[in-house]
Amino acid sequence: MSEAVNLALYLKTIATQLTRYLSIFILLCGTIGNMLNIIVFTQRSLRSNPCSIFFLSSSISSLFALFSGLITRILATYQLDPTSKSPIQCKIRNFLMFSTLTTSTWFIAFASIDRYLVSSHNGRHRQLSNLKRTYYLVGILTILSILICSEMFYCFEANLSTPPSPVPCYSKNYPCRLYNDLTFAIIVVLIPCFIMSVFGYLTILNVRKLNLLVYVSSTQNATRKLKRSDRQLIQMLLIQVVLTTMLALPIAVQRLYATFTINLVKNQLQLSIESFSYQILLLLTFISMGIPFYLYLLTSTLFRHTLMDLFCKYSMHRTISTQKKSVST
Repeated sequence: MSEAVNLALYLKTIATQLTRYLSIFILLCGTIGNMLNIIVFTQRSLRSNPCSIFFLSSSISSLFALFSGLITRILATYQLDPTSKSPIQCKIRNFLMFSTLTTSTWFIAFASIDRYLVSSHNGRHRQLSNLKRTYYLVGILTILSILICSEMFYCFEANLSTPPSPVPCYSKNYPCRLYNDLTFAIIVVLIPCFIMSVFGYLTILNVRKLNLLVYVSSTQNATRKLKRSDRQLIQMLLIQVVLTTMLALPIAVQRLYATFTINLVKNQLQLSIESFSYQILLLLTFISMGIPFYLYLLTSTLFRHTLMDLFCKYSMHRTISTQKKSVST
């Protein structure tokens, strides 16, 4: 066997092992983290904040994305993936995965816009941040995501040869692949990351401006301070924006490269490298879906206190229940 063939087989083995074990780790940690996020953001102290609703919606979407995207990948490493042979399961799985990936990313992008509005010194801007508008946007984004990804019921097919397709369940022809790869790269990754970065930076400028006004002003009525909860949510958001952008951009670049060079003649090694990079970089995207809870836990005292209150209430409830049972017996 030639050196190129050996290297291609080696890359396939590495990709299989990383996909198997890293996917299991991401799925377990992401499931626990997103479920705890959902519980925390539905608490009374947070659910009245528009940004918390975006965080809650993103956590729900991320949970669906992790389940629809990682379980079949884990099964594929054992040659048990039903989506690789069943066209119906292939279409449903990719529709669920990409539609929830889309909403999860866009919810964080709109959370960035919300934090910019809340931190603005302009009263009209602040009035744009409210719960009614937030619920409306969540519904609109969900519907748009479903419409954008509905073409996958036509475009995706199972039993495709790998390579040139990175996985057996993928876009069945060049027009479909061009549309799906460009949609994923631009709509799911590049535009939301751009919005996150721009409004994240503008939010930082707003916070600095408010801090300066507080420092310069000599009277309480001459300026406005951000609520502690708003500051905490801004801090949580900015950290997530940075990491989401870093983890999601590589797969967008890889998909754009693979799509625009699809008509070039490539040898087996080049195709294997593309398939390897696709599988590894997609795992980074799933990591961005699984780590928000741990980021919030590390960066926000408000989040930690809310979580600890939940554990204390649960522990107290169990203690009271145990005491009642012992008294009744």
